[in-house]
Amino acid sequence: MKTFKLPKDLKLGSATSALQIEGNIHHSNWLRWSEFHYIFDGSSCATGANHYGHLEEDVELLKQLGHQCYRMSVEWSRIEPEEGLFDAEALRHYRRELALLTEAGIEPMVTLHHFSDPIWFEDKGGWQVSSNKCFFMRYAEKVIRVLGDLVPYWITFNEPNVYFHGSALEGTFPPGEKGIDNYFRGSLVMIECHVAAYRLIHDYYRERLKQSVKVGVAHHMAYFTVVDQPHWWETIVMRVMNRYFHEFFLEGMTVGHILKPFYSRHVKEGLYADFIGINYYARHQVKATPHMETLYATVEPMKGGNYNDLGWEIYPKGLYHFGKLLYKRYGLPILITENGTPDAKDEFRGDYIMDHLYQVYRLIKTGVPVTHYYYWSLMDNFEWADGLTPRFGLVAIDYETEERTVRPSAMLYKEIIENREIRR
Repeated sequence: MKTFKLPKDLKLGSATSALQIEGNIHHSNWLRWSEFHYIFDGSSCATGANHYGHLEEDVELLKQLGHQCYRMSVEWSRIEPEEGLFDAEALRHYRRELALLTEAGIEPMVTLHHFSDPIWFEDKGGWQVSSNKCFFMRYAEKVIRVLGDLVPYWITFNEPNVYFHGSALEGTFPPGEKGIDNYFRGSLVMIECHVAAYRLIHDYYRERLKQSVKVGVAHHMAYFTVVDQPHWWETIVMRVMNRYFHEFFLEGMTVGHILKPFYSRHVKEGLYADFIGINYYARHQVKATPHMETLYATVEPMKGGNYNDLGWEIYPKGLYHFGKLLYKRYGLPILITENGTPDAKDEFRGDYIMDHLYQVYRLIKTGVPVTHYYYWSLMDNFEWADGLTPRFGLVAIDYETEERTVRPSAMLYKEIIENREIRR
C-alpha cells in the first residue's frame, strides 16, 4: 500500500466547457452538426445539463465539494450570435458566474475557445481562411475587456490538435471537410491567433488592469506507443504522429516556432505561454501496415490493459511522462487542465483520480512545478461526437429532469482535497 501526501499549495478542482453543459444553445456549429444527425448516439447539445439555468446551484455544488479552482469556458456563439452583434446579457451572465466563483473562494480559469464556433464564422470559412483571424481577435478583445478583472488564468484554445483531427482528418467534428491541407492550414491560423491573443491579454492587464495574469493553451497529450518488437513502419508512423499531433502545436503556441515543412507564414519566435496546460486521458497503440498500396495506420487500445467506458486504456504513468518531458523542454509550470474518465457506474473513477494524483505527486517530488489539477468533468456533459452517452461527471445528470446527484467518487475527491493524504 502506498501512502502519499499532496502539498497544500497544489490547487485541486474540476473543469467543464460551456457548450458541453450549458444547454440553450442556438447559434453554435455543433447544434447544426447535431441536427444533421452526425452525433453517434443521436443526441444533441441543445439542452444537456442546462448549467446556464442552474448556475447558482452548480456553483454551490463546487463549493460543497471543496473545489479550489474551476476551469470553465465562455461560448463564442452565445456572446456573438451574429457577426458583429454582441449579446450583453450573455456577457453579464458570465460576469455573474465569475463573481459567484470568486465569492465562493474558487479560483476561475477561463477558456476562450473550446471546440465550438458560431455558425456565421464557420460559414465564412472558419479557421481555413487566414483573414478570419480578425473575427476571433475581436471576440477575444471584447471578452477580455468585459471579464478580465475577474480572471487570473486564461486558456486561449483547448486541444487544437483534437479540434483539427476531428474536423479535418476524421470528419467527426464540424464542418467535416476532410483533408490534410485543411489540418495544417487551419492549425497555422489558430497558432497565429493564440500568439496575438497572448499579447493582447498581457498588454491589457499591464496597461489597463495593472494586475498580473497567466495565459496558456490546454494541450491534449495522447500517449502513443508500439508493441515491444514493432514493425519499422509503426515506429515511423508513431514519430510522425507525435510530431504533427503534439509537437506542431506545442512549438507553435509556446515559442512561435513552426515546424518544417510549413514555412509559408512565420510566427515571430518568442515566449507565448506562462504555463503548459496538459489534458491527459489514455495510452494508444499505433498499428500500421507498410504496404504502399494499402498505406494505413490505426490507433488502438493496448491489449491486456484497463479500459474505461469508451474503450480507452487507463495508463496513469503517461501523465508523469508528459509532465517531465514538457517541463524539461520549456521550463514552465505545469497545469493538469483536464484528466478524467467516463464511468457510468462510478466503479473505477475514484481509483482513476488517486492513481493520476500519485503521478502528480511523483512529478512534484522530482522538482516539476505542478500547480493545478482539474478533474474532467464536474458534471456529465455532451461529449462531442459521442453525445450524451459517456458519463465523465463527478456529478451525475438526469437529462430528463436536470436533477444533479453527487457520485461517491466526488465525495472521495472532496476528502482528498481536504486532507491531502491518499492511501493506495
